[in-house]
Amino acid sequence: MPSFSIQEDYPSINAAANIFLGKLPGKHIETDIAGAASVAGLMLLRAAGVDLSSLEPGSTVLVDWVNDSGIELSNFMVQVAANTGLDPRTGWTEPVPADHQPQMSVLELTRALETPFLAACEEAASLPEWKPYIAALAAMKIVSAGATSKFLDPEIGKALAMTYVVAGSKTVPWPVLSGVSA
Repeated sequence: MPSFSIQEDYPSINAAANIFLGKLPGKHIETDIAGAASVAGLMLLRAAGVDLSSLEPGSTVLVDWVNDSGIELSNFMVQVAANTGLDPRTGWTEPVPADHQPQMSVLELTRALETPFLAACEEAASLPEWKPYIAALAAMKIVSAGATSKFLDPEIGKALAMTYVVAGSKTVPWPVLSGVSA
């Protein structure tokens, strides 16, 4: 998907992820992970260039390009996990326990967080193709922080991150708010 190297552009990706982290509500770790991950999936969906205007927000949409690009994004998340000391081999596909579900739906999360996310990307002057990676990095930073602080089992955090990247990439969003470019 990206035309440039993640390593070369990592400072910009990391800066935007850090700015976005500061815009998350920060009241419920599972909701923050799911929110950042949902935005990562949404950015994949928006990058596909599919006209979603005739589809009902909240309905499911399947796009081959998103599925293919999602593999690259998943590999990035696995690498981030390894680089932060988390086991990159486990947890991703486990079900999220009922007591660790986010407090908002994918549609609510993307509606609440897309505009602050896009503002963070603009503030960091990030390249458009990095948007899914920026949001995924933010999600993984929360997973890592939760594990380090023993506040959230990293296996649950990784499952939340992957589940909500997928959900965000397959859920028709609300139209982007005017004045902000997706």
